[in-house]
Amino acid sequence: MKKLPEIFGTLGANIAYVLSLSLFFFFFAPVFRPFEMAEDLDMGRGLFFFNVTIMMCIIIGTLLITRTLFFLLFKHLGKSWWGYVGICLFELTAINYLEALYLTLMRGGEEAYFTQVAICLQYSFLILLIPITIETFVLLTIGKADKPIPQSPSVVRFLDNKKQVKFAISRDAVLYISAEENYIRIHYFDESGVKDYLLRSSMTAIAPLAQKHGFCRCHRSYYVNPSHIKALIKDRSDQISVEIGTSGIKIPVSRVYYQEISRQI
Repeated sequence: MKKLPEIFGTLGANIAYVLSLSLFFFFFAPVFRPFEMAEDLDMGRGLFFFNVTIMMCIIIGTLLITRTLFFLLFKHLGKSWWGYVGICLFELTAINYLEALYLTLMRGGEEAYFTQVAICLQYSFLILLIPITIETFVLLTIGKADKPIPQSPSVVRFLDNKKQVKFAISRDAVLYISAEENYIRIHYFDESGVKDYLLRSSMTAIAPLAQKHGFCRCHRSYYVNPSHIKALIKDRSDQISVEIGTSGIKIPVSRVYYQEISRQI
């Protein structure tokens, strides 16, 4: 079974859980009055709304304790669905027994405690299972929507100064990257030939991205894609360069980067 989504352990989700269950009971019970609830909670003394309010307070108090512990221990509980279901069942059982104790005391012990436990079983389990189910589906939907879409490592995403994707391209299509004052120019090829894209950034800013995708620094002003290096050239004047692509583009190589480039060929 898959792990419980992270959203189940957030503070907001647990506060919403406490409020949704208690408020659902508070409005559902007076409106629909299922399981002969009106007669049972009225007690012949007009105490129906009073008892519903107290039972709602029992729900709130119990859930505040259990959900606080759940929030604090979420990362240590293994985040399993079985564990979460177990916690929900424990909460419902605790609410059931506490409500039964309250109603037994209100009746002055006229009915046996476990008789009230059986009666409250309907209130706690059958009524509260409705908001629990709704809350679970809502959190699953939100968790699925917030789940990041896996990004292919073969696509290079260049960001602007606001960390927004400005230019995305296949790694294999990038030939080299050059620096131009406060900009970088991304040289790439497609079916119509070699093209370039100017982006406001710096060689320092794109260094982590270049390293991630395996681009090599060959000069303070250049990154090259080693997949497109055709030749490493050292001329008679000891100037070093690499030839890129099939068009014979030559990029200068600084001596400090010479060993790194030579290992990539």
